[in-house]
Amino acid sequence: MEQYSDYRDSCKRRYTVLNKSIIAFLFIVFLAGSSHAEIKANNHPLELGSAYFFDSGNDGLYLGYYAKSDDNVLYVKRLDKDIDKETAVTFENIKGQFVELSFLKDSTLLTWRAKKGDGKKYVYVQRSDDGGRTFKEPVVVNSANDALLPLTTATDQKEKFYVVWVDERDAKHKFYMNYSLDGGKSFLKEDILLTDGFLSGNLPNLLVKDERVDSFSWAAGKGPSPEYTINIL
Repeated sequence: MEQYSDYRDSCKRRYTVLNKSIIAFLFIVFLAGSSHAEIKANNHPLELGSAYFFDSGNDGLYLGYYAKSDDNVLYVKRLDKDIDKETAVTFENIKGQFVELSFLKDSTLLTWRAKKGDGKKYVYVQRSDDGGRTFKEPVVVNSANDALLPLTTATDQKEKFYVVWVDERDAKHKFYMNYSLDGGKSFLKEDILLTDGFLSGNLPNLLVKDERVDSFSWAAGKGPSPEYTINIL
């Protein structure tokens, strides 16, 4: 578990804006020795209840977040340069709640979960080959249309890219996985079932080691007032 914690801490930072008592702008403090400087990181107010992503990638410091607007715009920006410039990714008739950035070779992968106007819920991946300035058309990850949160991603730092999410296609929620062998350009036609059913699940962690999936852990509750247990495959 310590090995995975080190891996995850080095790869991802995700935070959720929970309620209206939280100020809907992000402030980043850069530390350099004993001095520090604070900057306002996002140009638009956050969509409350959504998650934002902040971490260093292959070639810089990245921020991804959903804006509070009727158009439901997702913004990606580089914080280490061009701080005032943001890449806007707009999803028509789609309500997004989650965004995560992954870094694979020279590419940036944008993973987001959204609920469409017809109630169908999908996980999407978009690839950028120019440092997040532009993103290609989204690729659907899940073969069904019942993806819930939370979700997590992992890479082998080459071309393999894995996505795990909670799914409600059956009576009980289960964790499913799909993966790409070509850097997020395409995924398997059928999702892979990872766990038995549970009432509620949280904290999915996928460890990739030596170019393969090494282990998967999650917390699950099975009662009406669940006490969560940590499970490891």
